[in-house]
Amino acid sequence: LLHSLCRDALFLKNHGIIDYSLLLGIHYREGPPEAANFSHLQDEEESVDSESGDFLVNLSDLSHQGEDTGVDSVNGKLVYYFGIIDMLQLYDCNKQSERCFKIFFKCKDPKGLSVQAPKAYCTRFITSITALTT
Repeated sequence: LLHSLCRDALFLKNHGIIDYSLLLGIHYREGPPEAANFSHLQDEEESVDSESGDFLVNLSDLSHQGEDTGVDSVNGKLVYYFGIIDMLQLYDCNKQSERCFKIFFKCKDPKGLSVQAPKAYCTRFITSITALTT
């Protein structure tokens, strides 16, 4: 799994893309834990709570969609899904200008900025996911 995520990040780096994140999805094989309170949701399949914007989708009906690509938990009660998501921005003149502006006019630490060149962004992403998964 880590190898696949690193390979995907290197692909994005080689194409000059930044602004991506790791999404972790957790599927409960036997339904959500009893402590979870979803009473504000009316429809079992799909529902939106208009006040909070929470969105719940019942994944149990997706078994016909083909091969399950999730990772089982040790006890087998959970399935974890991982994916790279977000804006997928090119590191173009606008992003380079944004970085320079933040460094020189706002006196921000270059290492702490979210706007990084693709190589630095990829390195930071791989370092972070490696630290989280090992």
